[in-house]
Amino acid sequence: MSRDYKTNDLFSVGSNYHLNACVGTNGGPYDFRDYAHGYFLAGKRLLESLRQDYSYVDTLVYPLTFLLRHAIELSLKGLARDLSTLHKTEGQIKLTHRLADNWAIVRDMLQLDQDVFDEDRKLIPFLDKVLKDYLEFDPSGEVFRFPEDRNGALFLQDASIINVEVFGSILEEVAEIIEYWFYQVEDLRRQSEMKNEY
Repeated sequence: MSRDYKTNDLFSVGSNYHLNACVGTNGGPYDFRDYAHGYFLAGKRLLESLRQDYSYVDTLVYPLTFLLRHAIELSLKGLARDLSTLHKTEGQIKLTHRLADNWAIVRDMLQLDQDVFDEDRKLIPFLDKVLKDYLEFDPSGEVFRFPEDRNGALFLQDASIINVEVFGSILEEVAEIIEYWFYQVEDLRRQSEMKNEY
């Protein structure tokens, strides 16, 4: 029995089937990790494009920084959920857009198994620093989404240069660390399931 899927003129199947993205139950279920991976990858591809052609770098900096910020937000929500399940502390995820909310939860739970997640004691402090730097520029998650705040005051008036390559290379490191942490969570989950079987 075939299922009727939601479609319209904007979200539809196209003749170039290579560009038909499978979504919903047609490709998923997808979770925070999958969405975050997509945003990290989009940021990486945009950065690679800018390295080849830096035209419009002054306007593409905004979607680049926002893509990577959103990837971090999704990653932290996914890690908060996965680590909460692993440590049997359900309900720890904060459904806000504030990076610090879920980072506080994730950091605490990563430190419970620090020998697994941060053996050399460098990854958690690195992410602490990256988030501190990001939040110094964009505490609300609005600075790279909008030119001005709700009162009409322009953002970034005290800044003048953001090198997208420097920004992107740091965020590529963040993506690798987060992927490593997701892998470690899966490994711990498998180990726990194996123990429960015996």
